[in-house]
Amino acid sequence: MGAPRVAVLSRDPALAESLRASLAAVIVSLPVEGSGDALDDADVIVLEDLDHEEEERVIARLRSSAPLREVVVIASHRPMEKALSALRSGVFVVLTYPVSTHELVNEIARAAARKRRAEARIRQLESEESSRRESTSPAFRRNS
Repeated sequence: MGAPRVAVLSRDPALAESLRASLAAVIVSLPVEGSGDALDDADVIVLEDLDHEEEERVIARLRSSAPLREVVVIASHRPMEKALSALRSGVFVVLTYPVSTHELVNEIARAAARKRRAEARIRQLESEESSRRESTSPAFRRNS
């Protein structure tokens, strides 16, 4: 289990790059400019100061393509109803500026840990289901 892989999406490319640079010592930060591959490879997506409509579109797309991928939202200001809407849509946490690098890294680590737990639980259930199928198959009973 290595460092979480994180992609940062922002309206401001310079701010996104600054954020990636400040996180680089602790996490694997993936470049996303012009590439959907980084989003596919990320454990956690950080949405930084997107407008509400764009944020909703991105979250919906991420939820439909990879429901276990965690999303952290950072906003310069966030009315309560928009923050609640983001959380209802599956965002892990909504942070508002100013956010310290320490706080952001902690939230990313928590989000990545939740994703790993969900993936482990799915693998466990799939294994149990596979074992159950094998134990009830006619071929298994003949060979027992």
